[in-house]
Amino acid sequence: MAEQQITQGAIDAIYNDPDRAAKQFPVPVLQCLQLKTLEGKGPGGGAQRYRVILSDIRNYVQCMLATQANHVVHSGQLDRGSIVRLKQYQASSVKGKNVMIVLDLEVISHLGNPEKIGEPKAVEVRTQPHSTTIGGAGFYGVKSEPASETKSQVQKQVASRPAAAASGSGGHAASTIYPIEALSPYSNKWTIKVRVTSKSDIRTWHKASGDGKLFSVNLLDETGEIRATGFNEQVDQFYDLLQEGSVYYISTPCKVQLAKKQFSNLANDYEMMFERDTVIEKAEDQSSVPQLRFNFCNIEELRDVEKDATVDVIGVLKEVGEVTEIISKTTQKPYDKRELTLVDDTGFSVRVTIWGKTATEFDANPESIIALKGTRVSDFGGRSLSLLSSGTMAIDPDIPEAHKLKGWYDSTGRNNAFATHSNLASVGAAAGRKDDTKTIGQVKSEKLGFDDAVYFTIKATIVHIRQENFAYPACRSENCNKKVTDMGDGTWRCEKCNLSHDRPQYRYIMSINVSDHTGQIWLNCFDDSARIIMGKTADELVEMQATGDKEGLDAAFEAANCRKLTFRCRAKMDTYGDQPRVRYQVMSAAPLDYKTEGHKLAELIQQMSIEISIIQPQRQGPAGATTVSPILAGPSRRSLPATLCNRHTSANSLPMDQAASVLLDFPPEGGIASDAQYHAAAQSHSQKLDQLAATPNFPGFAPQLLDHVHPAVNSNSYLTLLIAARAADRLPQADLLTKVTTFLSTFDARQIRYRGKAFSALLDWLVDGSLFPASVAVELLTTALLRLDPTGSVLTSHHVALVKLAYSTDNVAPALPLLEKDVVFYPGVKGLSETRPPCALDLPPASYITAESGLTKLLSSSDVMQYDLLRGLCFIRRRAWRPAFDALERVVTYPTRDTHACSKIMVEAHNKWILVGLLLNGRAPTLPATTPPGIQKTFATLGKPYQAIGKAFEESTAQSLKTEFESVGAQVFAEENNLGLVRLVLQHYQRWQVLNLRQVYTKIALEEVRARTQSAETGAPLASEADVAALVQQMIDEGMLHGAIVRPPGAPAYLSFLSPDEGRSEAEFAQRMAATARRLAQLEPLVRAANERLGTSRDYIKYLAGLQKKEDNGRRDYDVAFMNQIEDEDLMTGVVEGF
Repeated sequence: MAEQQITQGAIDAIYNDPDRAAKQFPVPVLQCLQLKTLEGKGPGGGAQRYRVILSDIRNYVQCMLATQANHVVHSGQLDRGSIVRLKQYQASSVKGKNVMIVLDLEVISHLGNPEKIGEPKAVEVRTQPHSTTIGGAGFYGVKSEPASETKSQVQKQVASRPAAAASGSGGHAASTIYPIEALSPYSNKWTIKVRVTSKSDIRTWHKASGDGKLFSVNLLDETGEIRATGFNEQVDQFYDLLQEGSVYYISTPCKVQLAKKQFSNLANDYEMMFERDTVIEKAEDQSSVPQLRFNFCNIEELRDVEKDATVDVIGVLKEVGEVTEIISKTTQKPYDKRELTLVDDTGFSVRVTIWGKTATEFDANPESIIALKGTRVSDFGGRSLSLLSSGTMAIDPDIPEAHKLKGWYDSTGRNNAFATHSNLASVGAAAGRKDDTKTIGQVKSEKLGFDDAVYFTIKATIVHIRQENFAYPACRSENCNKKVTDMGDGTWRCEKCNLSHDRPQYRYIMSINVSDHTGQIWLNCFDDSARIIMGKTADELVEMQATGDKEGLDAAFEAANCRKLTFRCRAKMDTYGDQPRVRYQVMSAAPLDYKTEGHKLAELIQQMSIEISIIQPQRQGPAGATTVSPILAGPSRRSLPATLCNRHTSANSLPMDQAASVLLDFPPEGGIASDAQYHAAAQSHSQKLDQLAATPNFPGFAPQLLDHVHPAVNSNSYLTLLIAARAADRLPQADLLTKVTTFLSTFDARQIRYRGKAFSALLDWLVDGSLFPASVAVELLTTALLRLDPTGSVLTSHHVALVKLAYSTDNVAPALPLLEKDVVFYPGVKGLSETRPPCALDLPPASYITAESGLTKLLSSSDVMQYDLLRGLCFIRRRAWRPAFDALERVVTYPTRDTHACSKIMVEAHNKWILVGLLLNGRAPTLPATTPPGIQKTFATLGKPYQAIGKAFEESTAQSLKTEFESVGAQVFAEENNLGLVRLVLQHYQRWQVLNLRQVYTKIALEEVRARTQSAETGAPLASEADVAALVQQMIDEGMLHGAIVRPPGAPAYLSFLSPDEGRSEAEFAQRMAATARRLAQLEPLVRAANERLGTSRDYIKYLAGLQKKEDNGRRDYDVAFMNQIEDEDLMTGVVEGF
């Protein structure tokens, strides 16, 4: 049936006879042969894209789904074998390859997902392929220009192109205007009609390789925005032509590439680069393209916006500062800036900094409406904004938001007092901002600086200052800190300034070791921060050194030791001797302000007194009865204030005092003696809450009742009120965030077992991003799930949502307490028959965390594997190789009923598993003997490049490994998002050579290490002994190597290998033993539950019987495993087969 529906010959017609394709195959029906995910490659990841292969039985073609068509994948409709209607598309040729951009398609679900039909061949284009767009004027915002303008403008563009560029396109391509949203690197010939909304100044650079210049413009049409850049010749060609506010036609040739997000604030994955033959002409019709496109964030909402995010704001200009000049610390160039103060109708104000020409030419009067597009959020002063160089500013724009603000300000706003965000730093994570004050232990465990530069604050005590080379001679010219050279004639020369001085100005460049209660760390200090630390200038100390005043010099360093300071630092990955390492630089240092620190401690104590229920929410009375801690008693549990109880209600409404009676009814004040009584009372109360929530007026007074119900005592009631209050939209956002945070940190997990669906709905709020920024949402979701199940042994649908959110938003650290837990059970698991009620305190979590209870949804096999794959990727991101390896191995060895079925997720995990195994163990892992032959064959076929790297890593030289990598090609690994891991493998090759030396030596000279090891990145030994020392020391610091570098006087330095326990104190050994004991205690109930399940499993009993029979016959087969005995029941019963 499916074969009859497919339009055979459609693909050939699309590429070789588009006119016939449009008439004969207006909506071709094709089969999907392959679907592959392509992760975004720009900074921040970019939008997810999908590559598809479509077939018409005779031919096939590679396709890319446009982002607006991704929904068919996200909803699970499109899969391998699906039959689809191709409604809108664009056929192109990119670098000699035929590629189709699919703009819209429909999956014909009733035709199912049959196996590949026919033996299609790649489509062959007999002539130069047309840039064909199907769907006409109705698709995706594309429109044909009016005849009057098309003739005078567009035809001139075609005539001005080289002949080869115009051939084959005809009038159709020339008269069709593409939307910005449809542009991609796969587009061939196009013309866009856009307005220039912003144009930068011409910027120049000077390097040893030559000079250059560039400029950029932001372009806008009805569908979106895109940034375009011109370099060198194109600056002369187009800078004067393109004017802000004007509308232009821009036509190919013009390069479309992945956007460099660090230079653009536009929401587009791509950007344009002008070329020599790019055609740009001004349009006669200047009104058909919108002026500006804003996505405003009001000033109050800035407190919920992450630092360094880019936002658009609009406000009334309250104050205008004077133009001031600052000097950049990095470039030493002067910059003009001006500060503006904006207010809006939320009652908040914010300071905005504008720069350069925008600052000097700013002439708006106070009380004007200012709209800013592209401002960066800073946490300076709580929240402030800075207009980016690519941003734009509009004064009194003719838009509805501006008219609304003007009316508000003229009527009531002029005399209002406005709040600021200056106290935001103390609000904490619940208000959307993470406190960046860290302990040294957190700096190391969170591996700050491994990915991007990270700023943080520590409070630490100086324990050592290196006195060697603590200062350098610098130029005395203003704003020049370059090192000067002693010319030997009493003068010091600066090459940068081309000047000589009679003496230098010495500046600090020192290393200090600081410590707190969690560890110690080395920091690098420059002159500004070192002066605060030393209390003297570098000139003074150098003078002591020069005059031989050793006692004074030692006293100065001794006085600086043991001082406790606050250090503002930056962690950034640096390279020394071709080896990457994190460098911690002090940006500023200051003595502790004890008054401020005291206020902070008082505030923390106050918060802890409010949230003391996190530590001691309940006390267990006799026979399991629950009593309330006096601290938590709070408001009366049986009555409300009279002002709330005496509210008038209609005849069909429920009085508030009756609602309060229901809400405060459970648990009863006297406690409950038995599990059976608790179960009956909890079920009855849950039914009453459902009836209460259905009452028409309940959402209206829910926000008021929230303050009189305790989240830790009346958890189910509080949860019901939260959901109703949000539905009524009567609770201020800040109050809602605080109440949700408090509830998720203090709820009674025993009660929640009876309100699973409502609890899951609340957790879904965290995932959809409607309440909290991702960093806070991940932390709260982790807290809630571990409160529900402290063992973390049951995989739920919320686990899957959490790992997706943590990985996609790069907020892995807050999720680690849950991701590091061992999953043992899955929703719907059989063999856990329980006669006890869900409230039993010693009940295994798998007995109450079920789809029936509403605390999770059923999971497919794909969900389970995706969780472990993403978990592995999270650990990879943190360079935690052991848990990453274990997580990926769970995917690779996932049990399948079909011994020949191997999913895409398993293949992806297998390839990464090989690379992580090399990093972890120095050798490629081998598949377990229980892996079915069909799956082993699939892994061997699709993992050949990785197996080749693994074999070369173990058996070959560094040069051979380098050659193997180059022969496979970086592009192969990049397409599968494994290039970064492969490069790490190359970097670690020499590390494992060093580690393997311990099998032969207990001590070895560093020069000998250099001679016996090579870098797989260069194929040669390291350049010097110093480079070897840096590599070895980095391995020691990271815990990869147990050893020490010994530098005996008058003898070569050598590496001494140590055993893992050598040098460990008795206290440390006792801590390890205690940790092991705790771990065993945690595993005991899980093992018991697993035994109970296996004891009722037909397959396991059958396996044991067979094993006993073989033992009786004296021929036990140790290669036969339980997994191979399964006949008709998946071990993970309750996990739906999803592949």
